Amino acid sequence: DTLYVNVNRDAYVTVSGNADGISVTANSWTAVTISEDAEGLYPSVLAVDAYGNSAIVQMLRIPMKDRTAPSIMIEKSIISVSLDAMEEEIAETLRQNVIATDETTSSQALIFSFDIPEVTAAGKYAVTYYVEDEAGNKSSATGLIRFYSGDELEIKVNGESIERDQYVIVDSGEVTITLSHNGESYKFDMREGNKSLGQMKNNVISLTDGYINVTEKEITLELAPGYYTFLVTTQGRDMYRFVIYVMG
Repeated sequence: DTLYVNVNRDAYVTVSGNADGISVTANSWTAVTISEDAEGLYPSVLAVDAYGNSAIVQMLRIPMKDRTAPSIMIEKSIISVSLDAMEEEIAETLRQNVIATDETTSSQALIFSFDIPEVTAAGKYAVTYYVEDEAGNKSSATGLIRFYSGDELEIKVNGESIERDQYVIVDSGEVTITLSHNGESYKFDMREGNKSLGQMKNNVISLTDGYINVTEKEITLELAPGYYTFLVTTQGRDMYRFVIYVMG
């Protein structure tokens, strides 16, 4: 921190806690640095002229500098974004996936930024989330972002995009599943319980009555508490399994 002093005659000024003082010219404002060691203390300013006359001023308590970085948490370890998405859309999607708090800086004043490698094709990429407070302290967290092509299947549960083999927890028995696809035909099956891919070959309930070729399919189900396994199979035998757990 910096203190500005003004004396009525030339003097040598020192601040308690500083190793060295500074010569100050009369009637001019002069900057004097306050050592970081004075944080939390009540330092004094001493001015001594050429004749040995002195004056001392007691300062108020020097506030402690904020050195604590914000806490940061990402809600989903992997999120999905279209390859055609604009930078602003990607940044907003990432921003919605991170929660950060700080002891001194309000959530509105925190600065968020993201580091993504150059995206050249559909696939999964590492993404680093950063949050910085007003004092310059910074925290980071790492996750994944999946870029998908326009003809790739997208699955949403209650409006939230999900990934292959993801477990989704819902607190209500009413579940809305949306399938979006611009490519080949697909079928959609479900079975009660937490089942593997192999177990989804038999005793399943078809939610599409076989293969369909619909750009967007929305299905609303009333489910009792428990686990339910869902499997989307494309005509080319690509499989998307996910599990929903309905809380009791």
